[in-house]
Amino acid sequence: MSGTAVRALVAAAWRENWNRRWRFSPYKAGFWLLLVQVALTVGAVARMGGAARLTAGPGAAPGAAFLAMVLQGGVWSFMLVFLSGRGQLYGARSLPLVHIAPAPAYSVPAARVVAELPRRALSMLVWAAVLGFMLPPGERWWAVPALWATGMAAGSAGQLAGLLLLVAWVRTAPRLLGATWAVMFGLQLALFYYVVYLVASGFTLERLAESLGGLRGWLMGGLTVLFGLPGLLMLLWLARTPGRIGTAYRDGWLGLADLGDAAARPRRSRWPAVMAPAFAGRAVWGPAAGAVQAREWLYAARNPFTLFRLAVTALLLLGLIPGRPWLSRLAQVRHDLVVLAVGVGLIFFAFGEMEAALFSNEGARMGLYVMTGVRPGRLLLGKLAAMSPVVLLTALATGLAGLTVGDGPGTAARLALQGGLVGLGMAAVMAGMAALDAGLKEQEELPEMEGLAAGLEQVPRGFFSMAGLVVAGGFGAGLIWQPGPVAGAVLWVLPPLALGLGYLRLRRLLLAGV
Repeated sequence: MSGTAVRALVAAAWRENWNRRWRFSPYKAGFWLLLVQVALTVGAVARMGGAARLTAGPGAAPGAAFLAMVLQGGVWSFMLVFLSGRGQLYGARSLPLVHIAPAPAYSVPAARVVAELPRRALSMLVWAAVLGFMLPPGERWWAVPALWATGMAAGSAGQLAGLLLLVAWVRTAPRLLGATWAVMFGLQLALFYYVVYLVASGFTLERLAESLGGLRGWLMGGLTVLFGLPGLLMLLWLARTPGRIGTAYRDGWLGLADLGDAAARPRRSRWPAVMAPAFAGRAVWGPAAGAVQAREWLYAARNPFTLFRLAVTALLLLGLIPGRPWLSRLAQVRHDLVVLAVGVGLIFFAFGEMEAALFSNEGARMGLYVMTGVRPGRLLLGKLAAMSPVVLLTALATGLAGLTVGDGPGTAARLALQGGLVGLGMAAVMAGMAALDAGLKEQEELPEMEGLAAGLEQVPRGFFSMAGLVVAGGFGAGLIWQPGPVAGAVLWVLPPLALGLGYLRLRRLLLAGV
């Protein structure tokens, strides 16, 4: 396999990352990401290391640490292929130049494998430090480097397995590629918050080993089948017969290019009929705010991913029924916490990114609000009103979770009200922070294929919008954890603060036109 094209593409990928996150980033996103990683490492090591010194004895399970490393490394890298890797292999604007150049087609996926190594090395070092400090002090000197090497191998295997599945997926069913982004993003977000919950609850390796019991061997075997064997197969193909992967990749890329917007456009006008247009374009608020709210509802009704999100929500709510025994056991310890976490978490998982994307994808369309003289408060109120169905769904899901664990109607209604208030606060945080991304500049064009474009319309692409998604999740988790009155009062400062900052940004934009 010739390495000239691979080296050139790797250098271009590293240069692009440097320019985007450091050199030309107005917020120096790379610095903040690095700072967050360092802070999380120090905090987790301090907390988990202290817990390990108190609870870990000679029988502490290093095997559980290696299993956790393999699990997070493989799963996380696998999901990243369908998040960032998908756009890099099929959506980058430079790809047509690559494909018409003499560079072999396999050099693009091969370059992605090599270009990810520095980022993975840093990420695995963070995890190795965290898990290594959960072991007794005498075992850390060898455990940390061994865990790092294990994570690098598992992450590489997960990425290679993901690339193999992605190439095969695009080659056989390119129209369904857009659905993978929403699914993988939701799974990654859920995994992130689950890890944060484990850290906050004093998670130790002994508890992991006890909870898994005899399932560790089966779990390791399953991970080997899911990531190890496909990853090894992909590596062998890239090393020995790269032309096979290159042909499949280029055929898939050409197939996506053929699925243009012109062929898919006639189906767009039929979505309102499927999604009951009687409510989709109806204003339920005042003139200006109601117009904004009605426009957002109409856009949501026309987007097929809204139907997908509703289907996911219905499936998750139906999943509460078989999970009733398990939820009832959990609710015996901290009843309100479990019910609120389930109800709020389900809706946030299904609709959170849709709420956070209300401003980031407007771009030059914000000029319509400037020309029509919409006041900033009315615009912000209209965007927040557009989130009201999600708030109602949050209350409904929380009430159903309460009924599932055996609560009476009165208790379920109280929990539904609490869940709705938490959902309202989270929506306010996301709306306010999303407004910080509002601007009159033309946004990056969405892909021509309708499936990808429809999916990205409901995905936050601005820095503050994505930050708002994380902050709203932390705000909801903090309230659900039931802090004391002082901590709860401090948390409730976030929604009006976010709305206030968003209002100031919109005021400057709409009244001054800048």
